[in-house]
Amino acid sequence: MTRTLKRTRLAVAVAALAGSSAALAADTDTLTVTATVQPTCAIETVNNLAFGDVLFDADTDQDTTIDVFCNTATGTLTLDGGTNGDLVSRVMRDGANNLPYQLYTDASRTTVFGDGKGSTDTVTVTGSQTVTVYGRVTQADAQAAAPGAGYTDDVTVTINP
Repeated sequence: MTRTLKRTRLAVAVAALAGSSAALAADTDTLTVTATVQPTCAIETVNNLAFGDVLFDADTDQDTTIDVFCNTATGTLTLDGGTNGDLVSRVMRDGANNLPYQLYTDASRTTVFGDGKGSTDTVTVTGSQTVTVYGRVTQADAQAAAPGAGYTDDVTVTINP
């Protein structure tokens, strides 16, 4: 093949590539991005409830708060009966000595805060919320209890979406 023929073929090939916009065009497609947000609720802070000195001549009332968050429409906050009692007769203990107490959902202390079973109630939570827990040691229970400063109980707090 002659040198002139080679140059001519090369020129034709270059011209064909330059004129062919389809061969050099960009190509596009779509990337789909997805996610699923699971319904969840979280307990952010549980503040302890300290009755302090219980009174012999009146009921001793105290309250505390629990901070919770739910990304669902609603969540349900429950309290168990504690390690030393059940939902309707919670008990703090100091060794062998007992001091009954109760936790409520309302400031008037008429609705027992529990798991929604029997005579107990739960609290419905929406979004970020602070829930108040109302506690009471009755005068009669204080009078019947042995003196002591170590009365305690541990109550499990649960939030469900």
